[in-house]
Amino acid sequence: MKVIKNEHVTQLMLHNTNKYCWYYAACSGNGNIIMSVSNTHCVFIYTKIGELLATYGTLRTSGDGPGRLNGPFGVCTESYNNIIIADYNNRRVHLVSPQGQFIRFILTLDDFEDGENPKSVALAPEGHLVVVTENGVVSVEILEIMTSNKMRNPHGY
Repeated sequence: MKVIKNEHVTQLMLHNTNKYCWYYAACSGNGNIIMSVSNTHCVFIYTKIGELLATYGTLRTSGDGPGRLNGPFGVCTESYNNIIIADYNNRRVHLVSPQGQFIRFILTLDDFEDGENPKSVALAPEGHLVVVTENGVVSVEILEIMTSNKMRNPHGY
């Protein structure tokens, strides 16, 4: 097993004294490492050798529009290495390119019941996005993922 020591990650963790900070990680098919750090309001994308490739969100500044996060939690990737992010406090699920560019919202506030915030995301082999919330699980069928990195779904998700 090879352990990569990364100064950027180490600094984030050392300066994070908030006991309510959450870290989530995923690996993409191309070997990139995706890490969300909830109280930085960012998702960091690293190469497989640990170099920072991109940051999605604005460091230590929450926001609620495209490209902005407010307490990111779970992350996962799909077959084109796009990143799926559970944006806990905004009650949204983002789809982001492997380079950290906003593509679209998969789920928004209107898709969740009161008190339900997305905590964790996973992509099942049959093409369903599983979103774990405070009160249960929401499953969204992903019908087609286009090679142009745009997701189509006739249900409007």
